[in-house]
Amino acid sequence: MNLNNVVAALRKVVASAGWKTTYNPNDLRDAISYLFAKDSQTKAKEDVTLKGYRTVSDLKELDPRGLFYSFEAKDKGWGNKLPEEDFIAELEDDMQRPGFFAWVKDEHSKGQLAPLITINGQIGDGLGRAMFFHAIGQDVKVAEFETKYDLDSALLLRGGKPMNHLIAALREVITSSAKIKSKLPSYQKLIVESFVAFLMEKYAVTENVEINIGKPTKKQQFGSIDLGSFIKGRYKIKVSAALTTSLMLSYIGHEFMHLVQYLRNDLQVDLETKQILWQGKPFMNIEDYGKVTQYAEYAKIPWEAEAIQTGKDLVKEFENSKQMDELKASDDPSIKYLVKNDMLLL
Repeated sequence: MNLNNVVAALRKVVASAGWKTTYNPNDLRDAISYLFAKDSQTKAKEDVTLKGYRTVSDLKELDPRGLFYSFEAKDKGWGNKLPEEDFIAELEDDMQRPGFFAWVKDEHSKGQLAPLITINGQIGDGLGRAMFFHAIGQDVKVAEFETKYDLDSALLLRGGKPMNHLIAALREVITSSAKIKSKLPSYQKLIVESFVAFLMEKYAVTENVEINIGKPTKKQQFGSIDLGSFIKGRYKIKVSAALTTSLMLSYIGHEFMHLVQYLRNDLQVDLETKQILWQGKPFMNIEDYGKVTQYAEYAKIPWEAEAIQTGKDLVKEFENSKQMDELKASDDPSIKYLVKNDMLLL
């Protein structure tokens, strides 16, 4: 027997281990609801048929239309280079699903994971599972379905324009070298994109910056950064979506200012001594910084004092920028309405 064939057979066995042999009907229902507009879902349910099962090594095969966060952004097996808790945390940041990936790992060890669902070649359920196995460098089991109904015709009307609701909800928006992840309404995304483009140009930032806008948590009610990830070259900013547009921009500006402080070497952290350094000198212990709860005390911390004032100033400066002029010229009907009624940054 050819050695390559033996290796291929072994890979299939390993990839299948830990997976259930059949798909979950609830997953199929969810896939249809994701991939089809409401008026097409009933027809799709009646028509959809199972082609069969297979293992997939290259997850880009599952997302030919690029509707989800791009699998190709990171190499297969990237999670194996990090401590388990770090890559799990990174996956949870990407998906905004705390605890989900620990559950995936546990279910896989029990052999209880249902295969992913694709319809007409497009993944409709199991994105999180796919991302997990891409991170650990393993293949995934897929249940392939097909229907005569075209996924590309699954359109919803948003803001008066046809837009695939998957793209509206899950697409990564690329602005210069900034990546914005959010589930904001389309018009609000445009405003955030324009503001971030303004920030990137103003401070001549060329690093890859990731901005996550999602549900507030106890630890992050308005905005936050992770200085530890900065040291690793991962520039991540988190901001709450439960804010007015003006406040959201102000907090993005605030957290972006911390990135600028870090890049100009004013704000640093020494993980060995657990000290935060300001302009080259130890200022306070990381643990003590985390215990600051009173605003008066918080506002006296030099890097916070600068960011508090700068965050507000940046929004005002943005109002008179070329990026704002371009935004106001947008064809988006919601943007036009907001501009006409002087409500763009409310």
